[in-house]
Amino acid sequence: MENTTNDTNEFRLLSSLYFSYDILPGLNLKLSGGATNNFNINTGYTPTFNLITNVPGQVSIGSRRTVNYNRYLGEGLLSYKKSFGNHDFDAIAGYSAENYRTTTQYNRNRGFPNDDLKTFNFTQSVSVLNSEYTASEWMLISMFGRVNYNYKGKYMLSASIRRDGSSRFGWNNLWGTFAAFGGGWKIDREEFLQNQNWLSNLKLRYSWGENGNNSIGDYRAFGTLSGGNYSFGGSVSTGLIPNTIANPDLTWEKTKSSDFGLEIGLFKRIDFTADYYIKNTKDLLLQEPIASVTGYNTIWRNVGSVRNTGLELDLSTRNLVGAFKWNTSANIAFNNNKVTKLGNNNKPIPTGFSDLTNIIMVGEELNSFYLYEAIGVLSSADIANAGVAKTVGAIAGDVKYRDVNGDGKIDENDRHIIGGPTPDYYWGFTNTFSYKNFDLSVFFQGQKGGYSYALLGRAIDRTSMGTTQNVMGNWANRWRSDAEPGDGKTPRLDGTTGGLLDTRWLYDATYIQLKNITLGYTFDKEVSQKLKISNLRLYVSLENVWRKDHYYGGYNPESVQSDGTDYGAYPNAKVYMMGLNFNF
Repeated sequence: MENTTNDTNEFRLLSSLYFSYDILPGLNLKLSGGATNNFNINTGYTPTFNLITNVPGQVSIGSRRTVNYNRYLGEGLLSYKKSFGNHDFDAIAGYSAENYRTTTQYNRNRGFPNDDLKTFNFTQSVSVLNSEYTASEWMLISMFGRVNYNYKGKYMLSASIRRDGSSRFGWNNLWGTFAAFGGGWKIDREEFLQNQNWLSNLKLRYSWGENGNNSIGDYRAFGTLSGGNYSFGGSVSTGLIPNTIANPDLTWEKTKSSDFGLEIGLFKRIDFTADYYIKNTKDLLLQEPIASVTGYNTIWRNVGSVRNTGLELDLSTRNLVGAFKWNTSANIAFNNNKVTKLGNNNKPIPTGFSDLTNIIMVGEELNSFYLYEAIGVLSSADIANAGVAKTVGAIAGDVKYRDVNGDGKIDENDRHIIGGPTPDYYWGFTNTFSYKNFDLSVFFQGQKGGYSYALLGRAIDRTSMGTTQNVMGNWANRWRSDAEPGDGKTPRLDGTTGGLLDTRWLYDATYIQLKNITLGYTFDKEVSQKLKISNLRLYVSLENVWRKDHYYGGYNPESVQSDGTDYGAYPNAKVYMMGLNFNF
């Protein structure tokens, strides 16, 4: 580690400029532009360590990677505000264009005169391991408008429309149009509820809208090429071959949402909000499997629909309002997710790690886990018993799997759905206290249900790693023989089923954690005035203080991808912080 070089230097420039002009009273024109320019260079050098069979520099490896990306955004916005009598009106209309381009160059060579300089110089190397250059670009153009209307502060209406064009889609369907509207009624401001001390807020809301998703990466709609060799004139020549199938009809993934909301305030001490929503997403952007006779395995298409329904509740209370103050805020969110359509024939689509851990299937949760179910360990008697289902070539001590289809053997047909990544609910709970100059905040959060698949855990803790490798401590309970079966669930170290992805690395993602504690002290005005400031507060804060979960396959159940798999994300850091706030 002391002799290996891995240095990264980055230069980043963020800039913005705007021009604003009041054309008429209430009518404003604003033109703005922004840019992000980033240049990143990484250099690496691994010297020759085995000097018994090699001389310094002989098998050393040097590398250099440069990444340059530029992002530009231009926007024009026309806004108008007008009030007359009991009517309040405002509107905006705008146009924006965004462009992103990145280039990457990577060189990696082996074999140098010595290890003294440790500087990458491809002219002095013996062989080239990598020499790559890539470029990528996308653009988004948008036109949008919105109108808001308010009457007497009691009746509110809003409507908007936008049209977006993305370079990531096929030439036939670059554009998408998305509209939305909403309305609110402040019932507590009606005359029949005036002079009611117990009611501080009562509001009904409804909104409907559609938005689009283009987060699929670049060039998914186009037939791309990759390098390949072919025979030309009796010798091997380098050329290009088709790599993906073009889909000129690929277009926006669209979500239509309806939301029903209720807000209630009681006794100026209790505030409650409830929202029930329905979201229907169609034209899902997915890689659909196709017949291999075409020369390809998948194609990007708009192939399905998903329905989400949920309930979100939020409660805030002022429990004590005297010299000692105590406030509480709590929220909980439920969501139900189901795939309703896939392509023309509803054929399931495998997803997840190597398309072997998850599946998208009509009637099931999106990205449900689709795995072999481990139910124990095979004994010698099981191996001898033809009635016990097992994999081809299984030996005593191998993992025992559930024979789902009952055909007497374990194969691909025995994978089945075992839960999904979506929790039953999320929740948060905050209490704040204050007494004289002191204040304290304590924040808990967590989730109930859902599953995580620990690919990190599997990588360092799977069968067939062998007896010469350093393994996890739980393997002390492994199967050694029929006389020493271990705990009945840990197989032998040198088994034959290490390549299967099964439920031994599937974990309940339920957790509760103390996310933050903050203690503060605000100095008296006399102290701050002497320092020529208006406010002075000292505080200490602790983040990610404590967590309880059932997750033993990785560092953190929060670190999973959207499909519920954990590839080994870095754990949440515990942060101890002291700060000082002051205002001039």
